[in-house]
Amino acid sequence: MEKIIKEPKQARSVKSFEKVVQAGTVLLSDGKHQGFSILAISQLSGVSVGSIYQRFESKEKLYLVIQNEILNRLDKEATQQFSKDLRYDTEVAAVHDTVQRFAKHVATHEVLLGGMIARGMIDPQANMRGHLSCLYIGNAFKAHLKQHIKSPTHPDPELAFDMSFRIVFSCLWRWITEQDTPESSRYLEFDAMVQELCVVCERYLLS
Repeated sequence: MEKIIKEPKQARSVKSFEKVVQAGTVLLSDGKHQGFSILAISQLSGVSVGSIYQRFESKEKLYLVIQNEILNRLDKEATQQFSKDLRYDTEVAAVHDTVQRFAKHVATHEVLLGGMIARGMIDPQANMRGHLSCLYIGNAFKAHLKQHIKSPTHPDPELAFDMSFRIVFSCLWRWITEQDTPESSRYLEFDAMVQELCVVCERYLLS
């Protein structure tokens, strides 16, 4: 992704930059996406409104910078869930654990991710940055499955791993954004839905 702003070089500018990013992260992590403004970030960070505008030019650019910082951190955190050191007794256990680890990551950051998804619907640049994270995490998810599942029954294993991620991703993202208006009349608690996703992927890959 191309640079949105020039990165600060002087120590004082770097410190102010970090304060602004940290304040924006706090606002978004608390679910205050509607209250995201340069004034709110100025008050929280202690950096003047003028200084913020001088560095970021607009609220939109500021959001993109903070979003990028947050997603860099979440991408790293998500991929660390799929450690190469993990060992499983069975391929079924590997499938279930992979799905559960991704679901846990999504649930942990539900508020933050939900706000970013909503923002992406109206901001093409924010949407593209979110898309890059999806690709990054999806590759880690699929690589973990491929490492531990040596004999998938699907005739096209690469497609099967990809579809497994798509299925899990779609259900989790739908849960984040539309909890109040589910697509089915049968309500499922989050944990129950995750367990069903484990079974779906298990049977799709191994049956």
